[in-house]
Amino acid sequence: MLPLTRCRCCSSKLLQLERLWLLPDGRHVAERRCPECEAIDHVTATPEALWAWRSEARRQRDGMEQTMLALAEGVAELEPLT
Repeated sequence: MLPLTRCRCCSSKLLQLERLWLLPDGRHVAERRCPECEAIDHVTATPEALWAWRSEARRQRDGMEQTMLALAEGVAELEPLT
């Protein structure tokens, strides 16, 4: 069995959480999308596992945004003034 954050089709670790919802019977469902093979699927998981995945995805996204901003500022400093 692959981890919650691994694609079933290609085993990519880049799997993205698209949305979460609660079923009437109390189960939690996540829709996942793989940016590498474009597979989309649905899995049920504990609320704690889904919360942990969502929190980690936010942390990674925030880190990437900070890196992009730092790179953009570095490039702006290198550009000659006209």
